[in-house]
Amino acid sequence: MRLCLDVDHGDLESRDPRDTDPHAWLRAFGKVSPCVHIKQSLEDKGGHYPFTAEHNARGKIVPSEVLASLREAGTESCTLLLEISHRERWPSDYRVVSDLKESVEYWRPAIEAANSQAPAS
Repeated sequence: MRLCLDVDHGDLESRDPRDTDPHAWLRAFGKVSPCVHIKQSLEDKGGHYPFTAEHNARGKIVPSEVLASLREAGTESCTLLLEISHRERWPSDYRVVSDLKESVEYWRPAIEAANSQAPAS
């Protein structure tokens, strides 16, 4: 059994800023996590937001920074899983596909750049 790291959790009552810092979690556990849940995160830790322009403007998850933290952890291979929730009612249920597509397009440049920098194996 291996850990699926979900970096948008932590103790909001903690005085240690690492407890809610997604990059601290990635650096600490990225090397032993074959997969990582990703979603746009706001400072209040609310929701499982898509990577859309609306949420990215307020969000703190930046693809190039996430990938840099994983590299810093010594992560050799990792699956990034979109963990995005939509309510099952209008109007958000009509945005599911477009939000997923926009999220993928938001991540694509950083992943392609990271893959072009990766050593050949």
